[in-house]
Amino acid sequence: MASNAQAVRIIATGFAALIVLMIALVIFGLVRLNEVYKTVNEIVTVEHVAIKSLYIMQGASRERAMLVHKIAQTEDPFDREELIQRFYDQASVFVQARQDMQALRRSEEEKSLLEKLYAGTSTTAPLLQQVVNLVQNGQLAEARRLLSEKALPAQTRVIQSVTQMLEYELSKSTKMADTARQKQQQGGWFMIASGAGVIVLSGLIALFVIRRLSDLVQNLVHTSGDLRIALRDLQFEKQALDEHSIVSITDADGNITYVNQKFIDASGYTREELLGQNHRLLKSDHHPPSFFEDLWETISSGHVWHGQICNRARNGTRYWVETTIVPFLDDAGLPYQYVSIRTEITPMKEAERMLQQSKEQLETMVQERTNELARTNSELQSEIDRRKQLEENLRSLAITDTLTGIHNRRKFDEALGSEMSRAGRYDTPLSLVMFDIDHFKQINDTRGHLVGDRILAALAAFVAEMIRSHDVFARYGGEEFVILAPNTDMNGCRKLAEKLRAAIERHAFTGIQHVTCSFGLADHKRGDTAAGFLRRADVALYRAKKNGRNRVEEE
Repeated sequence: MASNAQAVRIIATGFAALIVLMIALVIFGLVRLNEVYKTVNEIVTVEHVAIKSLYIMQGASRERAMLVHKIAQTEDPFDREELIQRFYDQASVFVQARQDMQALRRSEEEKSLLEKLYAGTSTTAPLLQQVVNLVQNGQLAEARRLLSEKALPAQTRVIQSVTQMLEYELSKSTKMADTARQKQQQGGWFMIASGAGVIVLSGLIALFVIRRLSDLVQNLVHTSGDLRIALRDLQFEKQALDEHSIVSITDADGNITYVNQKFIDASGYTREELLGQNHRLLKSDHHPPSFFEDLWETISSGHVWHGQICNRARNGTRYWVETTIVPFLDDAGLPYQYVSIRTEITPMKEAERMLQQSKEQLETMVQERTNELARTNSELQSEIDRRKQLEENLRSLAITDTLTGIHNRRKFDEALGSEMSRAGRYDTPLSLVMFDIDHFKQINDTRGHLVGDRILAALAAFVAEMIRSHDVFARYGGEEFVILAPNTDMNGCRKLAEKLRAAIERHAFTGIQHVTCSFGLADHKRGDTAAGFLRRADVALYRAKKNGRNRVEEE
């Protein structure tokens, strides 16, 4: 009995020791699982901020590329200013996202990628700004050339840098999730192995912790997958710079994987008929085989190709497109897809063809005529030159006052209608100055009409030197002159008239020494007619005459 009791005590002591050991093991496992849970939580928080920042940077880069392309294509100045403001707003969004990214704890490889991105943006930002400056200065052709040749490829490289970082972060987050899952599984098995059959409650706790941790890891995996899908979709969308471009994406073999609606409209094929097909489907046989050999040699070597291509639509008609093909490279430096951006130029090419055809026909007719009239070629050329000169003289006479050499009333009436329409459309100021020479009839009566004509011509030349080049200056009739001043309000118009009045009063004219002029002013009002506008200036001129001459009055 004593031996049995001692055995029981030994067994009880061993069992108690086993229970204590298992409890200690379970507690150790729970602590470790809790540490894994905290680590995964931190991974989710930090990586989410990093991926979100990169996603914002990528969207801002794409938006800036789209906006600068629209800026270069937009003719309306008000729409252009709005686009430019949006362009600058997206720059701020990009910079803020980059600062958020830099504020996180990053590895050396991530710091290297950030430095590469910063170098790319430092190169690209001045190019985009130069495009905007050229557009604001009215140099649209130069802006579009710079945009196509340098700015857009540079911006594409920035987007590729952001994409590279985003892919790195996605890969990193996936690896972290896998590592966390492995640790979680190891901890779970450790808890199950150590606590099974000892303490049911510890098994239940372990199961609860495992489930919670599994859910967290699974959410991280799903988030990574969703972001990867969003990245792939964004890579498709970011190349469609604006609704006016014809965009397609092909794989490395030239098979179509994406087309936008503009591509469908231009080609006449449905989306289902295009996807999976090679671009040879649109081949028009206009270009020699060497043309496409050079194209493929360029893009397959990783370089951007620019040129004009003649395609054939589904209905058999040909259409021309100005094309830029951008290769996207994998980690090995080989193209894995090509993005093509096109603008249809069929009307321009048709005009060129008709012009060339007309030129050839004209050259043929001229050659035939030249052969027939070889001995009279010199006389024929003289006649052509004389007629050209006559036509030029007639055009000039139609809008020029023969005495003073400035615009006549016909030209002024045309300019008045045009400037009034512009002022009404854009709500810009427009002013009118009407003036004539005081006591001009007395000059003609006492000095003769020849002296009067010289005074009119000299006065016109004198005033023309004192006004702006875009002001419309014309002889309106007799000794009466008018000046149409665009973008000038009544205050500016009054200063101009006073300057002219004082200068004329001081100037010595040949044959009479000094003359004075009276001025009537009017500014354009919404709803004005040309006749009403002129009548108000004429009423002001009449008041200046009535009030003593050599003065300025406004209506």
